Amino acid sequence: MAVAGGRRALAMVCLAMTLVCSVAFARSGAYPEAVMAPHGNDLLRASFASHEIDFSGIMVALDEGADPNLAIDGVPVTYLAARRGRLDIAETLLLDGGAAPPPCTRAMGACPTRQIVDYVRKHDGLTGTASDPYTRAEGYAWLVQHGVEVDSVDASGNTALMLAASRGKTRLVLALLKAGANPLQRNNWGVTAKRQALGAGHLLAALLITYYGGNDYAGARLPDSPVTRAVRAQDQIDATMGTYMDLPWLPDGIRFFLTCDHRPPLPNPPPVPYVPPPLTHVVEFAVLPGSHRVIQLTGNPDALVDLGVRIDTASQARTGIRALHADFDVTYRGMALTELPALRKRESPSSYLIAHGDAAIRRIRQLGRNSVQPALDHGAKAWIITHTLVPPELIPRFVNMAEIDAVYRVREQIDARGHYRLLDVKKIATPPLQLISTCCLLR
Repeated sequence: MAVAGGRRALAMVCLAMTLVCSVAFARSGAYPEAVMAPHGNDLLRASFASHEIDFSGIMVALDEGADPNLAIDGVPVTYLAARRGRLDIAETLLLDGGAAPPPCTRAMGACPTRQIVDYVRKHDGLTGTASDPYTRAEGYAWLVQHGVEVDSVDASGNTALMLAASRGKTRLVLALLKAGANPLQRNNWGVTAKRQALGAGHLLAALLITYYGGNDYAGARLPDSPVTRAVRAQDQIDATMGTYMDLPWLPDGIRFFLTCDHRPPLPNPPPVPYVPPPLTHVVEFAVLPGSHRVIQLTGNPDALVDLGVRIDTASQARTGIRALHADFDVTYRGMALTELPALRKRESPSSYLIAHGDAAIRRIRQLGRNSVQPALDHGAKAWIITHTLVPPELIPRFVNMAEIDAVYRVREQIDARGHYRLLDVKKIATPPLQLISTCCLLR
């Protein structure tokens, strides 16, 4: 009986152990992620919690089933490791752990490189020394190699290369150029990384950008050429910013200059309100990247062709025509024409226009709506644009009046290659239109 009881007890113990092992095996087999992953993820978070990332802790976390694509506050751990200069950890997560390249997330901004841009702006000590893991420029290059867009921009259109160049961070400039950063990309004001480097006095950074294809012209004045020698004694104004803001689809790297007669210096103290003298004998030039060839734009109906422009949309055609007739002195039978300010609704913050003659305004708007219509020109796409124009000498300046008894409907054409043609000009009979321009001082 004792033997039978012992066998029965032993059998019960074995059965219990079998059940325990079966349950444990079933849980580990059926729910491995539910059991192991939270523990591993906690270890991975803890490894990034301190200033110095715990490499051994990350290896243990991966062995414990941590997710290599884990995001801490919305930022993937692979990106966190690279941003903090620990490429060894980023490579381990990517290659050994099977992590995907860092994706774009809301916490990073528009793209991971936005974080690079912000980081460069906030940390001027980016020297690339090995003693400080936060200053290793190679981390930015690693990000680019694993799917991060190197030429993404911040709100001002600046790339990481532009900000690094403007601060003279040579090693960071070199790392970004080797990673494929575009040296000719411009910001919202048409300024390239090379110009930012030279403007801040960082010659070595500018030379590096030039070596990697930054062949844009960065001088403060027009280069000497046969077309610019006649205007050497005139004032020269850098018009790159305004031109790119008006025509953002222009190719990268072009510089634009206005030349004009010498203007007298500002009186001291200036009168209030101060009305600056108008620019006289204005001529616009462009300097192409690479060859630094100078092209005179004023009076040149094929100016856009010379700039290498291709027009693909009606919006580009509209702005191209506006640039041509506003800046390149379009004339018809010896008479200069300009767009009627009262209909453009582009009021200056310090002056405004008052128009009288509602019937005339309605008539003008009916006949000339500044419309853009597609057309075929010798088998290629072109756009015909209708403007309502008046002679510019009739436009009042400040506290002046003008009586306008006629306006002109002008039809212009521009094709995909930038060739410009004035198709026709018709005089529109209209009741008298009185324009009053008043200057006011903002307080």
